[in-house]
Amino acid sequence: CGYSQNIASVCPKCGKSYIKMKGIGIERLKNILSLDFSAAKVSLAEEAQSDTNIVLGTQKIFNIFHKPLFDVSFALGVDYIFSRIDYETSFLSYMFLEKLRSLTKDKMYIFTHNPGHYVFRAIKAGEENLFYQKEEYLRKKLSFFPYGHIAKIIVRSRRENTAFKKSGELFSSLENKVTAYGPFKESPYKLRGYYYYSIIIKQKDGRLLREKITQSLHGFKKSSAKVAFIIR
Repeated sequence: CGYSQNIASVCPKCGKSYIKMKGIGIERLKNILSLDFSAAKVSLAEEAQSDTNIVLGTQKIFNIFHKPLFDVSFALGVDYIFSRIDYETSFLSYMFLEKLRSLTKDKMYIFTHNPGHYVFRAIKAGEENLFYQKEEYLRKKLSFFPYGHIAKIIVRSRRENTAFKKSGELFSSLENKVTAYGPFKESPYKLRGYYYYSIIIKQKDGRLLREKITQSLHGFKKSSAKVAFIIR
């Protein structure tokens, strides 16, 4: 009917102002494809049967299928993986696409806004060395593992302003001691009633990195915020 509505600034049910945009959703995509391809049977991966024509799945599809079964495959949302604050995003994307290709008999199509990325070039050329050489070059240049160590400090609080303030205080205590970046909003930014911020730290010496973090956390007041860190 052409009806449209502006995005609300507050939730009409709970009255809170935190509203997050979500993706299309696999269930909704199933409904759309079922309408567009009414003659085909569309199923989620966990529901697929021998007469299914179109199978939809997340990464869990690799736990269900283990050999080439699909004539054609389509990879959607790969760019979302690249948006994560993690130096392993390229490696994870490459592994995901290689697994999907192993399930495909003929062609695999990738939907992306960055077709020139070395992950996609390596996939298209079928040359794994093209990927690993570029990945090693970047990790060595940027002192990423195994040529250095990365730490991620995560600060969470039930109050948004507190999470931001405490992560900023922690960053200030670190920036003159190590190479630090942030604070960044985590993804997801809000989970189970907590707001999340993260700080990324680089250091070639893993032992020294742990010492610097421990020293900074020693004077950190955790009454209104909780802190955790991961070192790779």
